[in-house]
Amino acid sequence: MMDKKVQVLAIEYQWETTLLRVLLGMLALLTCAYLYFVGASVLNVIAHKEADVRSTQLETSIGTLEGQFYSLSQELTPEAGSTLGLSAITGQSYVYRHGNVGQANVVASAQGAI
Repeated sequence: MMDKKVQVLAIEYQWETTLLRVLLGMLALLTCAYLYFVGASVLNVIAHKEADVRSTQLETSIGTLEGQFYSLSQELTPEAGSTLGLSAITGQSYVYRHGNVGQANVVASAQGAI
């Protein structure tokens, strides 16, 4: 009886080697896919952190430039404009264009009709 059990285990069917190769191939494929996705996730986290750092740097530089702009605009007066060669605009006239934007009420200026 003992010999029959051992002999049954010694029998090899035709499809066993093919099935074993397919299973090992699938295991290798799944292992490679797992390593790829883990690596891609790690690289994505690193890129996200670098993007956050760069975004913070850009926000800081924009804030600095805005502060410089406002400090310079406080110093800009009509007298400072005349030293730069700028002059006030006189005799403005406006043109009405038909379009989809809308229509503003036209008020006659003190210098003449429009």
